[in-house]
Amino acid sequence: MLALPSIWMVSGAGRPGDDKGMDGLSDCLVAGLGVALQYTAMGHVSAESGVWPLVANRTVSIMLVVAYGRTVGRRLHIPAGYLWSALWIGAAASGSLALYALSTRYSMLSISVVLSSLYPVIPTVLAVWLLRERLVPIQLVGLMSAAAAVVLITVE
Repeated sequence: MLALPSIWMVSGAGRPGDDKGMDGLSDCLVAGLGVALQYTAMGHVSAESGVWPLVANRTVSIMLVVAYGRTVGRRLHIPAGYLWSALWIGAAASGSLALYALSTRYSMLSISVVLSSLYPVIPTVLAVWLLRERLVPIQLVGLMSAAAAVVLITVE
């Protein structure tokens, strides 16, 4: 129960003086459901299936993002200057998903899913470390809560 509010706090939602705390809620819910479905499906992949489930996962993910973008009236276009970044990020995401699938073979699915769901903490830490961004108090509390959630999950 500690992991979910930690993610919300780390994202900076509900910052003091921020009247946009609920903006993007529908996008957030759709993305969250998609990630949950993805984690659950990949958690049930057999070891003998090789990389084909990852290929299917990436293909379906792209199709769903394009369909959702068209539904909400957004044109999906990657500017030429960002193409290599998009490809690198896609490759990293695929690698991460492969590691997740591997983790579900050697640990309980519930533990792998919850720990993987804490991934918003990583970009926040990188932003502080590499970009020298400053955290607001709610984000600091969120980072501490996320750390506590990881400890509680692994001790359980």
